[in-house]
Amino acid sequence: FIPSSTAAVSSSLNSPLSRTFLLVEGDEAPSPEKPFYQSVLTRSGDFCDVPVTFSDSVNHELGNVTSRVLVDGVEFGSAVNSSTSKARRDASEVAYGNLKEICFTLRVRQIAIQDEVGKETLTGAKRMPAKDQLGEDNVGSKLMRLMGWSGGALGKTGEGITKAIEVSDVLGRQGFGFKTGSAVPEIPRHVFKRKVTDILRQYINSESVYDLKFSSEFSKEDRKEIHLLSRRFNLKSRSHGTQSRFLVLSKKVERSQLIAKLLREGSNDKYTLIPPSSAENPETTD
Repeated sequence: FIPSSTAAVSSSLNSPLSRTFLLVEGDEAPSPEKPFYQSVLTRSGDFCDVPVTFSDSVNHELGNVTSRVLVDGVEFGSAVNSSTSKARRDASEVAYGNLKEICFTLRVRQIAIQDEVGKETLTGAKRMPAKDQLGEDNVGSKLMRLMGWSGGALGKTGEGITKAIEVSDVLGRQGFGFKTGSAVPEIPRHVFKRKVTDILRQYINSESVYDLKFSSEFSKEDRKEIHLLSRRFNLKSRSHGTQSRFLVLSKKVERSQLIAKLLREGSNDKYTLIPPSSAENPETTD
């Protein structure tokens, strides 16, 4: 591709935009199959409330397209290629490099969990311990011994069960297939909503910048309820996983407060603030 090296790009490096615009990156790596730089610019514009637009012009005589990237109306990069999508992709890479010179970069991990909520958190109950085998003085064992059983496996060839049959405890609405040692008592729906609301209120009122995870123990109906409750607190919610799906909530951060916090306290597992490359490599003069 043919990147632009116009005076417009050079002059934009002194733009006041450097004080109001952040490059916001996820933890994904650049890939030729994905419009990485274009995605970064779009995401950054959304985060900073600054318009990022493309201006395209087609040269039918030469059979190419010129694409210009405008950030708040100022050109930061352009490129020429055979199609609009390719020209935009290449212009985005040029603009990204120029913006990297003058703007801070905020790198955000997709999931950074410090606290996890499980069903035990809501019920206040411990998991039911696995049961030991019943003693030989229980009713089942006594009846079997009266019938001639002397221990060991049942069946003509000894291939049957070796333990006396027990009556299983039923917990909540669990039925057949219920595994002792892995369940937590169910709670009424209104109590569930109240306890989740309390947890969300504590989370939103805390200074934590980390995500809040609700474990895969919660059912599809539980997750739906948590999704709905999270909206009341202006939280972002997203389900992850395939077989064992879990829910992750995150706060919608106010950018000036976030940047001030990072400048004051430094980066953390969720956010990394990277200075402009021009600040990292200042030009020296004699």
